[in-house]
Amino acid sequence: MGGMYWRECFGRNVEFGIQRCSLVFWGPDHHTAQMLVDLGPNVYMDEFETPFLLASASFYKLEAQEFISSCTCPEYLARTEKRLTEESDRVRNYLDPITETKIIRVVEVELVQQQVRCRAGAGGAVKQTS
Repeated sequence: MGGMYWRECFGRNVEFGIQRCSLVFWGPDHHTAQMLVDLGPNVYMDEFETPFLLASASFYKLEAQEFISSCTCPEYLARTEKRLTEESDRVRNYLDPITETKIIRVVEVELVQQQVRCRAGAGGAVKQTS
């Protein structure tokens, strides 16, 4: 994949095999992803998909913290829905279709399930709408 890329994520540098930020995706086009799949499913999974999913989990974990501290509950849910749509579009445009359910699961876990657990453990505190 041409080496490791760096990206700034809420003031922290995160190293991973594809560069992403909140609004821009720079990475392999669909042909590059297909080339990795053609080399064998393990090549795509080991060299790209697994690092991509791990980096995405880190990204969404940090983004969830940012969203929670700055959004009302309806805003948070709208942003989460937007991220789910963006990831589905990203897979259709750039990645192998087998990645879609996996990246959607990452977004759901980090932006929904982990936050429900966290809020329930914190007495259910959620920023109220005015």
